[in-house]
Amino acid sequence: SRDIRGLSAWELRVARNEIFARHGFAFGPPELHAHFKSQPWYQPTEEEPEAIARRLTDIEWRNIALIESLERR
Repeated sequence: SRDIRGLSAWELRVARNEIFARHGFAFGPPELHAHFKSQPWYQPTEEEPEAIARRLTDIEWRNIALIESLERR
């Protein structure tokens, strides 16, 4: 958490959503769609969000929870 403690609200939001993006999540919010579309590694899919969520590892879910706790501060 030391690595992410100094991030801005936008950087935390991007860090949290990057976990989903790496699994091909297609974003609705235009700012996230534009951000990830500009990343060379991003390959959005038409897969249902629930199917993507089921593939996330326990570590990924813990990282999401950690980032969300920092976002709430």
